[in-house]
Amino acid sequence: KVAVITGAGRGIGAAAAKMFAEQGASIVVSNLDQAPADEVVGSIKKAGGKAVAVAGNVMEPATNEALVKAAMDNFKGLDILVPNAGFCNDKVIQKMDLEDFQLMERIHMEAPFMLCKMAYPHFKELSQDGKYRRVIFVSSEAGTHGNSGQINYGAAKSGAVGMMRVLAKEWLRIKV
Repeated sequence: KVAVITGAGRGIGAAAAKMFAEQGASIVVSNLDQAPADEVVGSIKKAGGKAVAVAGNVMEPATNEALVKAAMDNFKGLDILVPNAGFCNDKVIQKMDLEDFQLMERIHMEAPFMLCKMAYPHFKELSQDGKYRRVIFVSSEAGTHGNSGQINYGAAKSGAVGMMRVLAKEWLRIKV
């Protein structure tokens, strides 16, 4: 399997990258900063796995395009997307600017949307082999139950759940 994991230089993303690699997947490690991505790639390779690092801002279309291209060019396939990159910027609504709200929407909804959109033609073509592929969204209780001071984060994570549900229906026909 070949997996693209965003936000994989630290935390949940790094743990997912290492876990998938331990199970035999080849990993495209995406992170905003090069050094943490390189560190995770080094750890995977040291353990006998295969990985490449792609640094860039997943809120930019070119980075998402580069991630999918890295999977296809380096590992000749694409089986798993984990649009995990994200962060919090907590404030109560009366102290939050529109830009703070929009930033969470961009990282937790627009970035996964772009990655999935870039992957679609490859998923569609690869589906001819009859194998199922996966998109694994990362959400939060803030998105399902709410959390004080996180109207932006909670709304964005709730949106990610909504995208997952829609993609599950739309992409079943191409075995994703």
